[in-house]
Amino acid sequence: MPFSVDIERSDSRPFPPGTVQLEDLTNQRQHGRVILQPVPSDDPNDPLNWSRSRKNANFALVCFYALIVYAIIDIGTVVYGEVHEELGFSWEELNQSFAVSTAGLAIGGIMFIPFAFKFGRRPVYLLSIVIMVVTTIWQARMQTLGDLFGFNIVS
Repeated sequence: MPFSVDIERSDSRPFPPGTVQLEDLTNQRQHGRVILQPVPSDDPNDPLNWSRSRKNANFALVCFYALIVYAIIDIGTVVYGEVHEELGFSWEELNQSFAVSTAGLAIGGIMFIPFAFKFGRRPVYLLSIVIMVVTTIWQARMQTLGDLFGFNIVS
């Protein structure tokens, strides 16, 4: 084929770092012709060894988690009118609560990344789910300006 790319080179220069062979033309791999990169370990808990259904379920859970978190974070601005009428908060206070929420996101990201490196992602996900459930209940029972600022910085 005139447009195919041959993996072998005629010169002696090495391939750039990160270059991997994607297909085994000798067909001596256990996964057929595809070369898995990174190479999976023998650990059954290695995500590279999971079944397709387990990978899909995990991906769906992470997507649902992200959807719920972003909905909870952004729902406050959608209901400003109702909060202004029912609880009597001024528009300036509501805007300040959004600024506090943004500051909480920045600080939370800086805090949770080292936790994820030290303890792993699963405990961080579980802790953040618990925090989000608690702040959602707090948000539903909000009565004072302190509640508004408090759950916004925590969520």
